[in-house]
Amino acid sequence: MVPEVTLCADSTSLQHPECIGLADERLEMQLWLNVCSDAQEARTRMRDTEGRQEVWVAGSDQVDALNLAAALKRDRGDHKICLLAFQGSGSLYSRARAAGVDEILDKRAFLTRYGNRKREMLGMKQLGVVASSVSAAASGAVGMPTAASFDAPTGPLSAYPVRTPSSVQAHMLAVVGAGGGVGKSTIAVLCACIAQAKGHRTVLVDADLQFGDVHYLTGEDKALHMDELVSTPGRIDSLKAHDRMPAVLASPRRLEQSEQMVGQLPQVLDTLRSHFDVIIVNTGPEWGDGHLQLLEAGTNALFVLDQRPSSIRACKHALDLCTRCNIASQSFLFAINRCSRTSLFSSIDVSCALQGVHVTELQDGGRDVEEMLGAGQPLDLIDSRNALCVSLDRFLDEVLPQSASASGNIPLGDQRKRRSRFGTRRKKAACL
Repeated sequence: MVPEVTLCADSTSLQHPECIGLADERLEMQLWLNVCSDAQEARTRMRDTEGRQEVWVAGSDQVDALNLAAALKRDRGDHKICLLAFQGSGSLYSRARAAGVDEILDKRAFLTRYGNRKREMLGMKQLGVVASSVSAAASGAVGMPTAASFDAPTGPLSAYPVRTPSSVQAHMLAVVGAGGGVGKSTIAVLCACIAQAKGHRTVLVDADLQFGDVHYLTGEDKALHMDELVSTPGRIDSLKAHDRMPAVLASPRRLEQSEQMVGQLPQVLDTLRSHFDVIIVNTGPEWGDGHLQLLEAGTNALFVLDQRPSSIRACKHALDLCTRCNIASQSFLFAINRCSRTSLFSSIDVSCALQGVHVTELQDGGRDVEEMLGAGQPLDLIDSRNALCVSLDRFLDEVLPQSASASGNIPLGDQRKRRSRFGTRRKKAACL
């Protein structure tokens, strides 16, 4: 028999489970789960309960999560008290351990635990849709399936290969910026190519769902498009890196499909996690639900700024939005693009404007960047040891996990061959 579980959370979270990562879940319909929003009621219920229970504490209407967890542990030391800490700090973890809390669950661990308990209750340990949905929820806060959905899973992504949450290991870097023209697409393309060269199985995802062009910048004119993957999940087998070029998942073919793809993006990214080591995501200039999903689901988000004062103001505006939406900023990274001796801003200037955050300087790569990427030749640009590529190489050394096959260096390439390619590509770029 499945152990009974109690979830303590405030009324808002119980009425809107998406607040705790359980979008579309009907908590009151889960026969295996007790829910409680009143702190005193929770303590009384736990004291009177026979046997050992597992209690998930996200908070209550009267007391914060940590204080309630500590009180429940004092009342019934035999109960397993789990504190939900989606934005935990070292101080919180120390206080929780001092209070005797048995376990601290971050977002992914909580959603995995929830899915396991639900699957055990239904007696369907082999049901693929549950494992797939738990993985998607742990990565991007996608809704768990309700009991009514088990017999006939819906949605075009339900046919994706099933995997367990423990296999979610890919490092996802979302390249974002407030407004256009800061160089997001350029940086995303080069980061993906450099990560692939370092030995990581890498996929470049174009989440600029309206006007994305990374398949042109990489020269992958026949790249798989996101709408094609969503409509035909089996085509994921064709999404592979070749030579030194990462796999490329292009933006939807049609502009009118962009809104539909926003809702599918978390599941697409979660599926890619089981096939690749590194996911580099390019984003569009307009902020919306897609950006917020990426910030929550990604390992890191790289905020790119350029040498315009308006870029700094726009970045601060975007960060204010993240604060209002309660998106944790610990994983945010910042870079100032197009730096040179004559540039207007340095990393120190931007750091001061953003209240002391660490800012990486990306060197100005000059006209070669636009010309070579415009001709779809990012590898030639990397081989030239362009200043921007060298900056990104050093940046990724600090961000990405070490690959067993990573060399850590960008190949210098034959100088004579490089000059020949430059001349050829300039002619082609002029015809675009």
